[in-house]
Amino acid sequence: MKKCLDFAKTYFDFIENGHNLKNPFKWLYGLIAVLNVLLPLFVLYGAITAGAFRMAFAWVLLFLLIWVIIAALGVFGFVFWWDRKDKVAEYSTKEKDEFIMTPVIAHLIKTLGEWIGTYVGVFGALISLIVFIFGGANILYAMGFGGFAGLGWIGIILFPIWGFLIIALSRFAAEQFRALAAIANNTKK
Repeated sequence: MKKCLDFAKTYFDFIENGHNLKNPFKWLYGLIAVLNVLLPLFVLYGAITAGAFRMAFAWVLLFLLIWVIIAALGVFGFVFWWDRKDKVAEYSTKEKDEFIMTPVIAHLIKTLGEWIGTYVGVFGALISLIVFIFGGANILYAMGFGGFAGLGWIGIILFPIWGFLIIALSRFAAEQFRALAAIANNTKK
């Protein structure tokens, strides 16, 4: 019975300490990084199984152009999340602080916002540019990217603005959470 209680006490101390709970966030960031680099392969596999390469040459060329954008964003996403996984521990508070998970969650919010904002800004603007230059609105509707085709040339301007706003708002929210944790930790001392 004593061994069971000792194990339980060790586990309870692990949970109470909370500083080791940052490791699962590092693993989550690594998993998201790997999923980013696999996304273009899933898209390519889906296109092959759907018969995208048996279509007219213009459709295949447009798909390949869009796929290159998806692949570049996938590589960017991998590098971005892989870099941030090592910074999640640095973003947290000091060892003696009591409120330690709030900065880690704030880092996740900031990182998600930067990632999504970049995808929205870059992907949206480039797809809008493709539609504007090549007039591929009908093809994009058929591929499931109809929302980008509807904006036309204005999307070249709007998507980067929306991406910037997503990044700015997520950073603002993350800074509020970090400030709250800093105030709480300093007040506790």
